[in-house]
Amino acid sequence: MDGCDEESVEKERVHLRPGSLCDAAPGTLHLLPCEVPGSQPAPVGRFFTPAIRPGPDGLQVSFRGRSLRGEEVAVPPGLAGFVIEMEAGAEAARRRDFEDGRPIHAPVPGD
Repeated sequence: MDGCDEESVEKERVHLRPGSLCDAAPGTLHLLPCEVPGSQPAPVGRFFTPAIRPGPDGLQVSFRGRSLRGEEVAVPPGLAGFVIEMEAGAEAARRRDFEDGRPIHAPVPGD
């Protein structure tokens, strides 16, 4: 990130609140291995509502009118994922979200 000013770097920084990870509800992941050209935002939650149904060869779902086969797989042990959401407001970008009050770029004592 050479040549970036601190303000623009701060806007792109991700903050995690460790306490929020303990109570997170499990989620469902739908992996669709294909390419959808485009770079505009898409309200996926409004338009992608999978209706999974059992079929003769496993699970089936339709995507844009085409039938797809699928399978349910378990997440391997030790693997974790995160759902990251954008917080609104300028104060959210400057807030110290760590329990000990240190920003993410601060060195950890003893490291």
